[in-house]
Amino acid sequence: MDVLSRKEIFVNKLNTIDRQPSLGNICLVPFSEDRELVVTASTGGVLLVWEGRDGQLVSNIETEEACTTFVGLKSSPVLITGTSSGYLCAFDLTKPKEPKLILTKRFHKESITQLATDVYSQVLISFGNDCNLCIMDTRMTSQLNILCTISLHSMIRDVSVYTPSYKETLHIALLGENDVITFQFNPVWAEGDLTIYYSDPSTLQLNLQKSNYLISKVTTVLSGMCIAGPSLLYGVGTVSGELVQLVLSDVEGVEEGEEVHKCFQIKGRYPGHLLTGAKLDEVGNSCTVVSPNLEWVATVYRDGRVLLRRVLEPDAVCLEFVVAHYSRDNIQAIVFSDNCLNLYCLSKWGGGLSCVKLEGSGTLVGRQKAQAALGNKKMRDNAVRSLREKEISFLQTQNGIGEVSYRENTSLTAKYVIMSGLGLNTDTDTWLDVCNREKEEKEKVIYTQQREELMKGLDELRDTVLKMIEGNKFLPEIEQLDRVDFVLDVDRQREMKLKQEESVKAKEREIHLSNLAKLFLTEQLKDTCWETMAVSGKNVYSFNGKVGVANYPLNKIDEKGRKARQAAMERLEIVKECIDAREDLDGDIGADVFKKQISRIQQKIEDEDDDKEVETGTDENATKEEIDPESIEGRRAEKRGGTALPSQFNSRSLLSCRDLVLILHQSVYKVKEFFNQEFDDVLKTKQLEVARTNERCLRIRQVIQDLKTKHGIEINTKSQTLAMHVLEEPGSLLEVKDSEVKIEKYETDTERQQRTESERIEEERRMTEMGDKWRERGLGMMMGGKLEIDTEDELFKELVDPEFLDNPALATDPELQARKQEWQLHLDQVKEEREKHRRALEAELSKLEQSIVEGCQRVDDKIQQLYRSKISADKVVYQEEIKIFTLLAAEMFAQELLKQEEFILKLLEQSREHKLVANERVNEIQECLDNYTESYASSQIDDKNLDRNFKKEHSDMEPHVEALYKLFRKRPRVQKRPVAAGVADDVTLSVFPRAAQSTIQGLKETSEELDAYSNAPEGVDEDGWERLVVARRQKIESEQKLKKQALDLAEIQAYHQELVKDDEHAQSETDTINIELDRLRGVKNRLYFNIQVQLLVKQGQVEVENGSYFLTDHSTSILIFKQTIDELNKQVKLLGREKLERMRQNMDFKRGIHLLEWEHRKFRMQAEDLQKKAKEIQTLKLTKEMQTRMQDSDAVKGNNKADMDLLERTLEYKKKAQDSRLASLDAQLSELNREIMKRRGNNDGLEGDLQEAAVAEAERSRLVERERPDPQELTKKRVRGVMLRRRMLDMVKAQSCEISALRSELERLRLKTFPALLQVD
Repeated sequence: MDVLSRKEIFVNKLNTIDRQPSLGNICLVPFSEDRELVVTASTGGVLLVWEGRDGQLVSNIETEEACTTFVGLKSSPVLITGTSSGYLCAFDLTKPKEPKLILTKRFHKESITQLATDVYSQVLISFGNDCNLCIMDTRMTSQLNILCTISLHSMIRDVSVYTPSYKETLHIALLGENDVITFQFNPVWAEGDLTIYYSDPSTLQLNLQKSNYLISKVTTVLSGMCIAGPSLLYGVGTVSGELVQLVLSDVEGVEEGEEVHKCFQIKGRYPGHLLTGAKLDEVGNSCTVVSPNLEWVATVYRDGRVLLRRVLEPDAVCLEFVVAHYSRDNIQAIVFSDNCLNLYCLSKWGGGLSCVKLEGSGTLVGRQKAQAALGNKKMRDNAVRSLREKEISFLQTQNGIGEVSYRENTSLTAKYVIMSGLGLNTDTDTWLDVCNREKEEKEKVIYTQQREELMKGLDELRDTVLKMIEGNKFLPEIEQLDRVDFVLDVDRQREMKLKQEESVKAKEREIHLSNLAKLFLTEQLKDTCWETMAVSGKNVYSFNGKVGVANYPLNKIDEKGRKARQAAMERLEIVKECIDAREDLDGDIGADVFKKQISRIQQKIEDEDDDKEVETGTDENATKEEIDPESIEGRRAEKRGGTALPSQFNSRSLLSCRDLVLILHQSVYKVKEFFNQEFDDVLKTKQLEVARTNERCLRIRQVIQDLKTKHGIEINTKSQTLAMHVLEEPGSLLEVKDSEVKIEKYETDTERQQRTESERIEEERRMTEMGDKWRERGLGMMMGGKLEIDTEDELFKELVDPEFLDNPALATDPELQARKQEWQLHLDQVKEEREKHRRALEAELSKLEQSIVEGCQRVDDKIQQLYRSKISADKVVYQEEIKIFTLLAAEMFAQELLKQEEFILKLLEQSREHKLVANERVNEIQECLDNYTESYASSQIDDKNLDRNFKKEHSDMEPHVEALYKLFRKRPRVQKRPVAAGVADDVTLSVFPRAAQSTIQGLKETSEELDAYSNAPEGVDEDGWERLVVARRQKIESEQKLKKQALDLAEIQAYHQELVKDDEHAQSETDTINIELDRLRGVKNRLYFNIQVQLLVKQGQVEVENGSYFLTDHSTSILIFKQTIDELNKQVKLLGREKLERMRQNMDFKRGIHLLEWEHRKFRMQAEDLQKKAKEIQTLKLTKEMQTRMQDSDAVKGNNKADMDLLERTLEYKKKAQDSRLASLDAQLSELNREIMKRRGNNDGLEGDLQEAAVAEAERSRLVERERPDPQELTKKRVRGVMLRRRMLDMVKAQSCEISALRSELERLRLKTFPALLQVD
């Protein structure tokens, strides 16, 4: 097995069209032999065409109807897409930047969900939501004509096609919900002509019984499937993530004598993916693909990993790599390149496309496999080359469909192509419907005469039967036949009755099973959501309806969970004891440091109180800020009944994450229980208050009724009975009341009999209880059914005047007058008692209403307090849950590190084994190389000795020694054969190339001519020539042996160098793995010591910008002591004060400058004024009066004194006039006050008259309302009056118009009688 490696060619994470996720499909379109296009799509249906070599986006295709699936063809550069309306669209990608739509056909009535083709693109398979499977010819020259159709009864998740070679039988596999359907399809490959299959629509339906049709049930839910052979399938489990291998085998459990059936059964399950446990609806997160050369099978799962296995050895993973993160960009689809050397991966979110190149181990076997993959691609290219050329030439003659427009995209170089006007109408019939309609029309034309004759015979028979039925009505009753007797086809009638009965039974069975399913579902829901709940979900609402609070529904803790939590709590107690003991000895370093910092901060705060008061101007009694220890622990669950935990700075080192999670879950459970107790108390309070309120409302209705009936007072107060909300008593939802059933109940005969019997028994019981009850009857006859006299009834009995009041002697008889006075006194007492009773009822009514309002307000206040408590509990629960999520994330990360460490250790073990084997082989080859080097050296010495000893041995032939030596050195000519330069990968020392042996054999064959005696020099006898030939042959054999040893030595040295390189590579891999292992262990150590803690920080203490509406990224934030911030703030304030002081000084200085400038300007203006006054004085003309005043100052003073005396006398007169007016106004005010008091007394006296008048007015208004006519009649009368007035006005207008016309006519006639006075010139 070769070890594969990968190399990323490109990773394109850019979604060029929109931010929608990808459609989950990817395909290849071979553009040429060395270039291919990759096509993806977004969920919006926009097609994206990528370059397969560098991942550049070539074009975007948007049509008026989004595509749902697509596939590329190998036989032509065409992309086939399926739409939601059942159309197949063919896009010509001969020019990728300018694609065009060349064909649209509708094959399905609903959306197309699957498109598939084989590796040669011989046929195209489509499947739609109408459960029809169509197999079509892929040639564009045939316009995608249908070869056959298959009607299925269920939906198909995946389609896969396998063919051993070009133009051979196709093996098709369909993946259903829980089964796999396989069959064979063998079209007629006669010169590429398939017209025989779609010439007649009646032959389109494939007979699956004749095509090895198999249905195999699969116990594992598969989300992807591919066929790797006639009897081999692979799929990925949706939940487990395992690679499932299905093999065609015999069905087990077949008895003897029965026919043996075959089906696909699960042979093996091969795990490898992480993050197992996906839901059944997460089908799109996994995929299975087989390479075109049927060598590799690739799987992808929701963990973002791609696993490559060999098809024949699926138990071993040859390559594993991660392309996308499991939580962000899951790999949704993968596809092999046509040469099987590249793997394209499509991510789900963002539509990112990445390419990974698969590389072998670099050995001869790896190179041979790469060459084999390229050879397989060339073989497939050669098979479809002629067809591809024809298709391309045909595409060049085709014009595009619809209107094409281009939209420029400034961020990308690719063109955005928009196609419209394609005519994809949903009302168009499918291709098969059109064919069937044409066939029916042809049959109608052929059989028209026969059809008319049959219809005529049926009409005559129908008329005869109707006449017989009509005549049957007038026959005697004993001779009349039933309507059934007129049925001619009795067998058909019987058959229809049987079918009807069967359909009725089937419907009854279906309804019965549906009811059973609903009952089962009801019981399951009731058991899951109600009966198994320790605390069921409830709500409590305030009476005003503004506030509602829900409790925490709690499940019952099973025994296993209880034991696990109990064990965790016991370990927690042990940890607490260990922490206490350690604190007594040394204490935790981190916690002590933190506590020392806290104490230091508190001490500094206490020491700086005076400075703070001076700087900030606060009061002396300002509260000192204390650090909340709960904010350091990151939780406040203990105040809400939660479990106490040790410090989070040392608990992680002693308690495992699982124990902490269990304890935190227990703490959350206790917090919720604590709140539920408060909730139950409030709910009980509300229930009691509702009961009390209903009792008070009942009493209010009684009081209102008494006031109305006994005192004649009507009160409009509405006392509405309160009731609990349905969510406050959710158990009532499980009870169906008879009033809720709005339809008539259907009763069977048995149920009707049972109901009648129960009613009869109940009636008998009631009649038995209603026997002769003489006690109740006597009580009712004698005392009105009451044992005690009711004082209220006696008080409000009607008082009848005694008879002596009508006696004529009443005025003279003193006894009667005394009795009359007593009767009058009794009447006054009764009226007084009735008035007291009325006031008591009104007081009770107001008190009851006030108590209802106060009770409701009291309950509302408690619910408000409960709402605040719920907010606090939610905070605590969220704090605990954040801790749980943090611990779970840390545990998941630790498990991931553990898995990585196990994988790296496995790789390290394999690398060490490989290194050990390589080292042993190097030592073995080194030993062999040393031995062979010594042998080669000895062979060189022997060869040199043969050359030296030649002249010595032939010294007796002295005159001919040099000539013989030249002949000794002469060699026959042998054709040289090329020798391969490569060295085998797994050869041993006993197997080397035979080039030297073949050379020796050739020399023996060609040296016979050279050894002939005719080549001997003159003077050499035959014996000497034989000695030369023998010596030369020995020399040639020695040389050839030496050459062979040299070649062998070179090969051994090359092989030794290869092994040394392999050993060094294994050592480097081992070192790399050790470095990665050390790095991973370092990460584990950091994860162990660098724990994550949770702190509760007030909102004002967070100085980080909020990047979003809800969450703040604290990844780059740091935690700073508040004292440091206070010191910085203090320095900032001091510097700010200094700056303000400097600014104030500058302002005062500038103000002084401005003041001086203003004074200077003032003095300059005063100087100018004085100069002007001086000029005016100089130019002033003095009169005599002015001169006398200026000269005689005493006269001026005398005049001024006289004026002042006059003014003083005037002022005294004004004061006297004002005082007299004020006195008169005071007298008038006192008179008005007396008048006001008098009027107030009169008004008080009129209050009683006003009340009596109001009562009289109310009585008169009632009388008027009773005697008032109907408002509708008044309205009609008003309408009639309005209409009459309008008519009269119209009549007046018409008459006025007539009068004006008559007047004008009169004037005209008068003018005729006047003489004409002509003016004579």
